[in-house]
Amino acid sequence: MATTCMVCGPRPISAAESVHDDMALVHACKSGDVGAFEELVKRYDRKLFRIAQHVTQNREDAQDVVQEAFLKVFRNLSQFREDSQFSTWLVRITINQSLMKVRKAHRKKEVCIDQDSQAETGQRALEFADWAPNP
Repeated sequence: MATTCMVCGPRPISAAESVHDDMALVHACKSGDVGAFEELVKRYDRKLFRIAQHVTQNREDAQDVVQEAFLKVFRNLSQFREDSQFSTWLVRITINQSLMKVRKAHRKKEVCIDQDSQAETGQRALEFADWAPNP
């Protein structure tokens, strides 16, 4: 991102200016300015996507994670205490969401129990015990 000086022309924004600008946007968001939140999303969506994709190793999961992270930030923005930079808080939420997505994916294993699966794979279909009361 760059700012334009009337004399010098465009110049990059320093890290300190970016942090200050983030806080101004956060304060505007807390006051109900949706446009300020949109600006924060534009500013950080690529970075968060790269982080999420690195953790999840999956493009679609990373997209879901970023969307969930921004939704969580939007809902909980009033809880941001401003003890740290906004970007640090945002990245931490994204990493946590990514790790939760990975954990859920590892726990979730799908098995087809369809009768037609025997014909397609050449293997026997799984048999399950009937837990219904026996007369």
